[in-house]
Amino acid sequence: MPNLVLLNLTSANLNVIINEEEAAKRKQQLKSIKTAILDRTLLKWSFLLSALSGLPCLEELHFGTNNLASIPIPADGTCFTSVRKFYLNRNLLSKWSEIATLGKLFPSIESLHLAKNPLAGLTEDIGRHFACLRQLDITDINLSTWEELDNLNHFPKLEDVQLQGIPLLEELDEKESRELLIARLPKISKLNNSSISKSERDCAERAFIEKYSDIPEKPTRYDELLAIHHVEAN
Repeated sequence: MPNLVLLNLTSANLNVIINEEEAAKRKQQLKSIKTAILDRTLLKWSFLLSALSGLPCLEELHFGTNNLASIPIPADGTCFTSVRKFYLNRNLLSKWSEIATLGKLFPSIESLHLAKNPLAGLTEDIGRHFACLRQLDITDINLSTWEELDNLNHFPKLEDVQLQGIPLLEELDEKESRELLIARLPKISKLNNSSISKSERDCAERAFIEKYSDIPEKPTRYDELLAIHHVEAN
């Protein structure tokens, strides 16, 4: 299989049919793979990492619905620099510290999909582990505070975010939630698969200023926007 570039083993129970010895035998055959789809395979994380060491050309990895709850670092400190897109939707990841570990293992990730994981407690230090990340899907996670949302600004290259179905926005209508997200995330150019025009950003930021003008406790972003739009504080 020297020319194989796509490997789709969705729903194959690899936890049963593949062991470490078998994985080692197949490494030579799979060196040309660029995309691996391993959703619903129940493959153990340690076996996955063992297989990845034999896939030097792999750019896109799908590992959704595999009951993954933690991401341990291998003892030898191996990292995988070829992977650019990683899909981890519908797993059991609840701690952002596990996602930070993912960033150490896959330092070249540009697109990360974490939808429908019970993730909570996003802290500002997570972004520094994703120097290349441009696209992030965190639909239907447990993001519940504006402070957590603001910490997305610490991802240095993030420009495209999918952010729906989160507790923080439950009581807001679609228009207001989009305006608030745009105003609080100054670096993003695309939100929920829709590009943000200059005029839309301008309107969202002015609406943000108006919303918080009479509220005593103002977010940090408020003063920044006053300066940007040359508006005097009330």
